[in-house]
Amino acid sequence: MDLRLSTFYAGRLRQIFLYLTYSCPFRCNHCLIGDRRGSFYAASEVRNILMMLRSHGAAKVTLLGGEPTVHPHLTEVIDAAKSLGYQVVLDTNGSFPPALFASPAFRSLDAISFSIDGHCAPLHDAIRRAGSFDQILSRVRLAKERHVAVKVTHTVSRRNITHLTDMFDFAVAVGVDELNMHVATYNGRARSTHHPDIVAPDEWYDAYHSLRGYVARTDGRPSILRVPPRYCTPAELERD
Repeated sequence: MDLRLSTFYAGRLRQIFLYLTYSCPFRCNHCLIGDRRGSFYAASEVRNILMMLRSHGAAKVTLLGGEPTVHPHLTEVIDAAKSLGYQVVLDTNGSFPPALFASPAFRSLDAISFSIDGHCAPLHDAIRRAGSFDQILSRVRLAKERHVAVKVTHTVSRRNITHLTDMFDFAVAVGVDELNMHVATYNGRARSTHHPDIVAPDEWYDAYHSLRGYVARTDGRPSILRVPPRYCTPAELERD
């Protein structure tokens, strides 16, 4: 790390997001990584990165990709992070083999964050990949059976924005610990300014407030929802 950055971050880091690889078996239209492909970080490289950032105060690491479970030494990476005292979260599309749960390292994860973009198979599979909804739901159940905290990341696009309350109800029914919604952006495979999946600011503004109102009226688990407002009106900006 550059000396100036090292000095600035000393003792200030809290969490890091570590992209282990750009490789992924899916080709989602809104993918932030885009069409980049590359090799994997070696386990020794990851450990050196984790050691350096831990010395700067980082206590939580989220392992991402691409799809991090295709990394050939994922369990070694998890073991290294846990041995350094990190809280470890894995971001995944759920395409990994169930046999991974047999690994003590995998079961030691503090949380698994599953990317689910629809509350039902037709919607999720149209956005992700055919058959992926049933696949990821089975992995969610396995995680819960093994008492690994389950989070869900839901990317909001034009194809699912009218089903946000359905998604919240689904998350409550499945028993997830956290539902994190964020809006697809003009990055990666959605870089085109005319990309059909990107939600306009006024669409998200209305959907956000409608969702928050719905959640406030339910008897479910509103505390599981994490959703940033992202946009505000000029009047709200002036007021706040």
